[in-house]
Amino acid sequence: MALSVGEILKGEGTSVKRVLGFFLFVCLLLGAAESARSQTTFAATNNNSYIFVDAVPVAGFNENGLINWFVDNTSQLVQQWYWFRTAGAPGQTALGTLDLVVNQLVGSNGIEIGYRSNGVFAASICYTITGGANSSGYSLITETLTITNLSGSTRSIAWFEYSDLDLSGPSSTFNDFASGNVNGITQSDSLMTASVTHSLTPDAFQIASTNIYNWLLFDPIDDSGTVFNLNNSGSPSSTGDVTFAFQWNLTLAANEGVTITTTKEMNLIPEPGTALLLVLGIAGLMAAHRRRQK
Repeated sequence: MALSVGEILKGEGTSVKRVLGFFLFVCLLLGAAESARSQTTFAATNNNSYIFVDAVPVAGFNENGLINWFVDNTSQLVQQWYWFRTAGAPGQTALGTLDLVVNQLVGSNGIEIGYRSNGVFAASICYTITGGANSSGYSLITETLTITNLSGSTRSIAWFEYSDLDLSGPSSTFNDFASGNVNGITQSDSLMTASVTHSLTPDAFQIASTNIYNWLLFDPIDDSGTVFNLNNSGSPSSTGDVTFAFQWNLTLAANEGVTITTTKEMNLIPEPGTALLLVLGIAGLMAAHRRRQK
């Protein structure tokens, strides 16, 4: 009988070791070491957009998770990923360091990954990319995250979602502007705008500048030895290259799960001339409508 993703994550029906053993056996038959590494990264595409998700950290690099979001052949994102801290832990842990038990494409425009920490919790993420027409600048990522408490008692988990967008591409001038709060954050530059919202309102947010020498937000989130919490600061921020993060303070009963849907939407900002013509056109329509009413 085939197992569902939830059963694999929870270890139901058969052991996780048995499932992983089966996959290892298949890999060995195919001649495997190289192909096993290649399957940690998947790409999903739709219309003018595609994304890359790397489920396993690469030695010497911190970037894994959602590591690219291309819109009209321009990369708009460096990384979006998750960290967590369980009660009593000295600091935060990157999700990708846990046991990877699910890693697969879902159709042509979806990617599903899942992790498990035995006796602690399981987390699954499904990314779905919906692109717009070519050259439209529009793209949408819907991300469904489910966290399940696997322990026999209530457990508290601080959960962090970190985003580093490079709007208009990594070679842009990095004159980015970000504003918002726990209800959502919008980042923009001269050409593009991106908004991030959630189905479950976070408990805290933070916006911070960053550059190759100073990772004001990434470094403390990625610190496994020091407890860090977001402080609801940085709105608005206009300091060049901008990053932001959200935090949920979750309390889950034994075997309880919670689902958070994240929506990331990208749009092309109209040029000033185009925007002016649009405003004038709307004004003209309103004037014509008033004349008809008279």
